[in-house]
Amino acid sequence: MLPATSLEEFWKELGRREEAIRAAYKRARIILNEDSSLAKALAEARELADGVKTNEPASDQAVLRTVEAAQVIYAMAESIETCQSGGLDINRHLAQMATGTINFGTPGTPEKKDIYLKDFEYELFIASTLLREGLHPNFLADANDPIGEMEVNGLIVECKHPNVERQMMRNITKFGKKLLEADRYGIFAAGIEDAYRLGDVAAFVDKQVFGDWLELKRDEMEAGGRKRAALVSGQERILGLIHTQTKLLLIEGQTSLSRLGNALLFDEKESFASHETEVTAVARAFNPSPLRYSMLC
Repeated sequence: MLPATSLEEFWKELGRREEAIRAAYKRARIILNEDSSLAKALAEARELADGVKTNEPASDQAVLRTVEAAQVIYAMAESIETCQSGGLDINRHLAQMATGTINFGTPGTPEKKDIYLKDFEYELFIASTLLREGLHPNFLADANDPIGEMEVNGLIVECKHPNVERQMMRNITKFGKKLLEADRYGIFAAGIEDAYRLGDVAAFVDKQVFGDWLELKRDEMEAGGRKRAALVSGQERILGLIHTQTKLLLIEGQTSLSRLGNALLFDEKESFASHETEVTAVARAFNPSPLRYSMLC
């Protein structure tokens, strides 16, 4: 979200963050394609920071594109800087993020590789959230390891940003199988905004209209979440489920990129007691008071 500061200070900080992202790519010796969504968003953010006025005719679409660029660059820079400060090698992520769209809540297409930016940005977001809570995640040495993306507190964390709900269900089943084969325990994290089309509406005339829209989405997400929880309950090696959602908002002229998280602990499992401290610490990075599956049954 926009920080509680003056607009002038925000533009200044946006410019600093735009420079930080470009510097990260320069250090990694990765050249951004000027036609990529990320390069265009960086250019838009730079113009905003420098106060350059657009010659494009005013329209809701133009405003949303500008807002999206500013908010995504602002948020992305925070994840990148946090991961780098935490000593993580993110060059692989930067390379993959050079391709893909920035419209969180609108599914991409694997054929066009539209999904890459959000997939790998999600891994950085999860890692940076853990780092800010004083935890020490490490990306797995083998980037192609099918078991997951990172390890923290002795647990494997699988990060997925699916386009549809059924894809999440397949991911969960596969993750549980891989953990069993490796004799490990883990946590499944999912960014659900694309699967639930949270980008279908971005501009709302007032908070009431936004509230009505959100209520319908929450009903759908709640139903899907319970199905996933039931599936995870049958996977002995998955001890936690994290859901996050990223949503661009424009309400009564006020903008934000809202990033929310929740966590569920599967405390009914026999193996949970042996890993409770470690799993709970990870879950609290996304919800200070994680839900417990035994309370939902």
